[in-house]
Amino acid sequence: MPARMPKKPARQTPLERPAPAVPASASSKELQVFANPAPERDDVIRFDVPGFTCPCPLTGQPDFARFTIEIVADR
Repeated sequence: MPARMPKKPARQTPLERPAPAVPASASSKELQVFANPAPERDDVIRFDVPGFTCPCPLTGQPDFARFTIEIVADR
């Protein structure tokens, strides 16, 4: 009787792979709030992130993006 070959493990599809862990230093649960010193003005606060990369959830390949976030403060 021939010897049995070991069964290959099933391959995971990209959606079944676990997401990479986020380092503890990269996240924060604290949001600091302070009073607006000039609530009568509509000051635009702009965050510009010219280079952002993250792994694609489908292929695992790097995705590249640019983010621009504009907000107007309330009170």
